[in-house]
Amino acid sequence: MCTCTHTHVRIPHLTDCTRNTPHCHANHTALLQDRCQGTLHLVQCGSRFLTDAETRYATIELEILAVAWAMAKCRLYLSGLQHFTLMTDHRPLIPILNHYTLDAIGNPHLECLKEKVAPYMFTAVWRAGKQLCIPDALSRAPVSRPMPDDEEDSTATTAHVRSLVAHTATSSDDQTATSLIDTDRNLQEICTAASQDPAYSRLLTYVSTGHPTNRYDLHASALPYWKLRDSLYVDGELVLYGPWIITPAALQ
Repeated sequence: MCTCTHTHVRIPHLTDCTRNTPHCHANHTALLQDRCQGTLHLVQCGSRFLTDAETRYATIELEILAVAWAMAKCRLYLSGLQHFTLMTDHRPLIPILNHYTLDAIGNPHLECLKEKVAPYMFTAVWRAGKQLCIPDALSRAPVSRPMPDDEEDSTATTAHVRSLVAHTATSSDDQTATSLIDTDRNLQEICTAASQDPAYSRLLTYVSTGHPTNRYDLHASALPYWKLRDSLYVDGELVLYGPWIITPAALQ
């Protein structure tokens, strides 16, 4: 969820958020303009459901996805501005958007999405979600399906991530490339081990459907991943952290 403001006399605010629950998978945005002394007027708003691939993104990936989608949707108002302020209720995004260079981001989803917002000149700041009420309201009733461009971008990003995952699964200290046959064999071995591991299946369910709010409600086998929960995501039968596969116990 975020708000954007530029530094001209009439200041536009871009607000957006992502809601990813078992009942709602969607992005939402509202463009507001500061007409006078903090009085905001609605210029544009919109919402869309997530693509199938996007529903498996980690929380922080969904948040930066919402930022990239909102800026693209409002690009006619934001392109060319000397500066605007992005307000988000997801605090971990602040350093990523403000300070990290692309080569400093280890997560390929985050890297691809940050690259999409690179043309815009903005500063990200944090605001409590209750202060960003318009996108929160929109998030409860999304109206649009993903456009072909959204599906295409999602497919391209997923293909890029999977290529990195395949490389990670087959690389060793002395080897940086392997044949496609070896890649498929190694990934299949990991998938087979994952499907036979009850603890791994439990973690997969947590990441897919959401973790409990209290860490003590977790099964003991999932406790080591509690601090990483917002950065884990699912691709097929595997749980990933950035480009790295969470390996089943049998292969560790």
